[in-house]
Amino acid sequence: MLCELVRTQTADGMRLDGAYYEAQSPRGILIFLHGAGSNFYGGAISETLAEILPPAGWSVLRANTRGHDGVHTSTRAGVACRQGAAYEMIDESRHDSAAWVAWASSQPGEAIVLGGHSLGAIKAVYSAACDSQLPLSGLIAVSPARLSRSSFQYGPQSMEFLATLADAEKSVRDGKGDELIESPFPMPMLITCSTFVDKYGGEKYNILEHVTALVIPSLFIFGERELATGGVAFAGLDKAVQHRCSGDKMEVNVAPKADHFYQGVRVELGHSILSWLEKLSP
Repeated sequence: MLCELVRTQTADGMRLDGAYYEAQSPRGILIFLHGAGSNFYGGAISETLAEILPPAGWSVLRANTRGHDGVHTSTRAGVACRQGAAYEMIDESRHDSAAWVAWASSQPGEAIVLGGHSLGAIKAVYSAACDSQLPLSGLIAVSPARLSRSSFQYGPQSMEFLATLADAEKSVRDGKGDELIESPFPMPMLITCSTFVDKYGGEKYNILEHVTALVIPSLFIFGERELATGGVAFAGLDKAVQHRCSGDKMEVNVAPKADHFYQGVRVELGHSILSWLEKLSP
């Protein structure tokens, strides 16, 4: 499986890297964004898509966002800065999506589809909804979670969530938003106070607040097991998306027996995505 290592630069001066798998006479390209703390070469789902889609006429770009890995040092407009999942502000991922879409516009093929897994799926939905001028032919969101303060505060981890959020909000007010904390919510992780508040402290990135703004054909996929066992982040989310967005442009599927990482069913996931792409008009 040959690929080309590629890079782009965002409007705010951030360099991003990726791996490009070009199909012969491609119909289009799928830009696929990794999940939280992952990267363009580490995602098992994007690896499977890179094996399945190019032989069927769809190029694949496995793309980094500025939130790749836990913590890394990068430069923005020539100035060194810390980035990664611990430091990212999700709103800034719109720059990342736009830069990759611009890059894809110069590649062979008519259609450009933006997709992602987990947090990458949230970023894809958020970018497509907020930046409707992006020249996208479609959207693929694989297991985007519900980022919702109003849901988390009543979930089974509510005490951990509310305590961590209160401490993080105080640090932000005290001008210490860049301090790293070891958060127990939603899983043990290293994260800055500002990023915790940004990601979990409101409804800004709740996909249910954005799906109604989507104007392009969109595919949402959730795992059967993650819906059953993923807590408030996933419970009933497939039906909630369907309820918010009915119509020919929206499709919501549940992958049988699939957990959040689609272990054991990634090939089936890849073929279901390919089937949807084959119905897509440029």
